[in-house]
Amino acid sequence: MLNGGIELAIRLLSFPSPVIIACPGHAIAMGVFLLQSCDYRIGVAGNYKYLANEVAIGMTMPHSTIEILRQRITPAALSRAVLLAETFTPENGVETGFVDRVVTTEAELMPVALEFAKSSSALNAAAHSASKNRLRGDVLAAIRAGLTKDIQDWKKLFLTS
Repeated sequence: MLNGGIELAIRLLSFPSPVIIACPGHAIAMGVFLLQSCDYRIGVAGNYKYLANEVAIGMTMPHSTIEILRQRITPAALSRAVLLAETFTPENGVETGFVDRVVTTEAELMPVALEFAKSSSALNAAAHSASKNRLRGDVLAAIRAGLTKDIQDWKKLFLTS
């Protein structure tokens, strides 16, 4: 699960075109890491949770997922998300960096996402892709290095137990 999920996150983070995500509800565990891997993240107001629950369920947070969070959420939110498994919401999602925008109702979500995708399609594709590679090159290297460490950690944990 970890390897496949992180590989998907890497693909999203490095995809040459803008990646817009419309999140209609909760983003928990791998869902929150995939949310943070998109270029523009739209949530919907409501009683929803953005949560990296690993520590709450007795797991040490993987290196790779810390790097995914680090590149999007605020430093204060990062500490609380990783160390305390704090639950964030659409209400505080923009200020903490979990989402870029929150719409009022689910009915607004897809039209807003589609409009943003349409406006993003006017960007110069080569410039966007090259800029994304420059912006995220170090992050992607850190995620890949973290995944290597995570796999080693899992092997030690499960093959020596």
